[in-house]
Amino acid sequence: MEGEIAVLMTILVPLGAFALVILIVRIISKSEVRQREMVHKERLALIEKGVTEFPEEFTKGINLPRYMVWGFILSAFGLALIIGLAISGVWQGPVAGLIFLFIGLALLLFYRIQSKKEEAKSVEETPHN
Repeated sequence: MEGEIAVLMTILVPLGAFALVILIVRIISKSEVRQREMVHKERLALIEKGVTEFPEEFTKGINLPRYMVWGFILSAFGLALIIGLAISGVWQGPVAGLIFLFIGLALLLFYRIQSKKEEAKSVEETPHN
């Protein structure tokens, strides 16, 4: 009986983690699409009213703090998964945890590089006396 449960757990844990990742990505992408649609409708309404200058929220680029937050969340999740699987001994390799850890670290690296680029761009755009 215990052997069957262990086999079942080795199958269900990775499948559950995979399903959770897919669900999270789906929710985030749906939210992004709704947000873009709302901004698009607001922009069209402004154009119909004859407004030619748009608020900054319509012209801003990527949302850097979001990348930092997701980087920390995924890194922490990956690290927790590695530790949890190592302690439980259910799974031999911490591959799933490493995947999340490195995706999180990549997002944090992206945040750092982009923030430096934006900082340099804002310094260039500042008028010199």
